[in-house]
Amino acid sequence: MGKRYENLKSLRTFYRPYRGRLAAYIGLSLLSAAVVLTYPFLSSNIIVEFTAEKFGLMAKYAVALFLAVILWAALNFAAEFLYTRISAGLFRDFRHAQAWRMLRLKLPFIYSAGSGYFSERFFDDSKEACVLFLDNAEAIVQLFANLTFIAYISVLQWQLGLILVFGVAVIVFTEYFRVTRLLKNKRMMKRANERTKANENELFKGIKEIKGMNGAAAAMARHRSLTENYAALKSRRELFDKGMTKTVAVIKAALELLLLLIAGLYLVPRGQIEVLAALVVYNYRGNIYDLVNGVARLRSNFENGELAAKRMNDILAAPKESTDVFGDRELSGSIETIEFKNVAFGYDDSRKVLKDIDLSAGKNSLVGFVGKSGSGKSTIFSLLLRYFNHQSGDILINGVPIGELSEPAVRGHITPVLQDPYIFNETVMDNVRFARPDASDAEVIEACRAAQLHDEIMEMERGYETMIGESGSNLSGGQKQRMEIARAILKNTDVILFDEATSALDKANLTRINDLLLELKKTKIVLVIAHRLNIMRRCDEVFVLDDGEIIARGAHKDLIETCDYYKTLFKRGEAAAVAAQLQTNE
Repeated sequence: MGKRYENLKSLRTFYRPYRGRLAAYIGLSLLSAAVVLTYPFLSSNIIVEFTAEKFGLMAKYAVALFLAVILWAALNFAAEFLYTRISAGLFRDFRHAQAWRMLRLKLPFIYSAGSGYFSERFFDDSKEACVLFLDNAEAIVQLFANLTFIAYISVLQWQLGLILVFGVAVIVFTEYFRVTRLLKNKRMMKRANERTKANENELFKGIKEIKGMNGAAAAMARHRSLTENYAALKSRRELFDKGMTKTVAVIKAALELLLLLIAGLYLVPRGQIEVLAALVVYNYRGNIYDLVNGVARLRSNFENGELAAKRMNDILAAPKESTDVFGDRELSGSIETIEFKNVAFGYDDSRKVLKDIDLSAGKNSLVGFVGKSGSGKSTIFSLLLRYFNHQSGDILINGVPIGELSEPAVRGHITPVLQDPYIFNETVMDNVRFARPDASDAEVIEACRAAQLHDEIMEMERGYETMIGESGSNLSGGQKQRMEIARAILKNTDVILFDEATSALDKANLTRINDLLLELKKTKIVLVIAHRLNIMRRCDEVFVLDDGEIIARGAHKDLIETCDYYKTLFKRGEAAAVAAQLQTNE
């Protein structure tokens, strides 16, 4: 393929498991094309024998043509069967490989790219790439058959061969111009479609906010702008394509007329070609034009395939700096200690979100983090989960630098419990079991009991088999948070990170979950971020953050006496809790 199609070459590994079936497909396609070559000879003989009133011989040719059609149908069906199985398998493999690779990418890359970026590549580009080699194999087979026929005509009658070659050259040039222009437009359309899909995904996921903020007009203005841009590109592409298609049709008609005039007025009357040969050429004219379409199709397939492969490789071959990188060290046992030593981090170079963070937490401890929004609390959790890499200092797990540990050693031993967890469009049972796929039904139910969710699940229409709906649309905020807590209990890791995970709970459930945290700390390290600060009374140690720095640490009873900032935050938290409870009671 040369350097021009480097991205396509990188996809050849996906085709290796299908080599046997690909060879069978090409063989069947060749046989099918060979059968088609007999059609014009047989049909022309039928016409000649009919005009000569040799009906017996005509009937034999007719039967032969019918049998040829049946043979072609059988061969073509077998080839199409293989085509379908191979393309479906490749489509699955391409999507699976990209999805797996996406899960290895860093969050900043994923967030900046957007959902449209990935959905376009997962579906449209994968679909295009999976049929590339199959379509090209078929096109090459057709090219071979049609070139064979043109060579035969050129030997039979060089004038007709010259006309065919000239006509093919003219149409090839026209098709080359058409395909080049369409490819340029296609790149622009794909980018526009990415942005449109991402916007439509946001409309769906943000429907509550859009309705609640009376923002339908603003949301639709953005959507209208994107769809109008895509529609304009699509319209220009289709109009150009239709115009060029009509131009090629006119050229084909002119060539047909030229063939008829030269054969009928010059070659046949002079005895330079038999009527049968002239009929064969005329009957096969459509297949000769397929030669042109095949050439255009090959170029279009290669160019479209290279574009699709390049876009897929944006994910499959993403640069190292965009990919999660873990070490290869494993933990010999459970996590006993977590330490941050002079850790600093910023999402960009303009401002440090964390500055010289020093903290430690050991097994059988409940540790709290307090501070206003944006003070760096959740960022500490993100660094511990390796969502981002700290820029200076050391993060140690059991005394080992976190960068040396494998992904299972980190994320397999630490579980985040989020304020706004993602709920899958699956049953309650499957949503909780996501944390540990091999868990039994009894273990899932026990985890839900501990998370104070079981009774409410049993009140649902189908209990644990109830479908929850997209993004947990059928659940309250408190139910979503307790489902996330149930997942954490089921996963049963050494460290649990509660990041505002109880903000939507009523007072009764909050008290029970706070009791659960005390139970969990007997065997684990439990780290808690909360604005409803009552849980801080029960923490072994509380870290107070402001503008990315730890400004105080200690037990609640000491901080409430010695740290005015903490005292202010605590009073605000109590007031917020009272207001939330009143709202819940209403």
